[in-house]
Amino acid sequence: MKGRSVSIFLTLFILVSVPFLQGCLRNDDLYNLNEILTRENQTIDNYITTNGINAITDPVYGIRFSYEEEGEGIKAINGDGVKMNYSVRLLDGTVIEENKTATFRKGARQVIDGLEIMMILMRTGDKVKAFIPSPYAYRDQQRGNIPPNSILVFDLEMTDIDYGSYDFD
Repeated sequence: MKGRSVSIFLTLFILVSVPFLQGCLRNDDLYNLNEILTRENQTIDNYITTNGINAITDPVYGIRFSYEEEGEGIKAINGDGVKMNYSVRLLDGTVIEENKTATFRKGARQVIDGLEIMMILMRTGDKVKAFIPSPYAYRDQQRGNIPPNSILVFDLEMTDIDYGSYDFD
């Protein structure tokens, strides 16, 4: 009787835990970074062309962005506090956040990869529109009112840098 109870328990445990564990594991075959970047960059390029936006493609990461105003300040380095004004929306125009101001520690991974990349490219005084493909944002994950695999459009202004103000933990 005791052996049968253990057998039933183990069977139930396996039936319940295997689907749960499969849901926790990330299958990179389901999220092909290069394929998604290629597809989303084509969508961004079509949007840029259709809307007559004069955009630059970063040669390292492939992020598209356009200068609305070029600043004359200097660039931040890792550990600096970077103060930015920003708004973010989806490519279809759905507003996610508007007119926000925040300070991020460059290099501390406090923001999505796309914003970290833009902090590398920008200098104080720059105002840019950045088109961030989902692999550099939230990938295939839902985040609040941002659907999975969403291209994000940021209006960014780097207003100030607090040089060396932050130490990494």
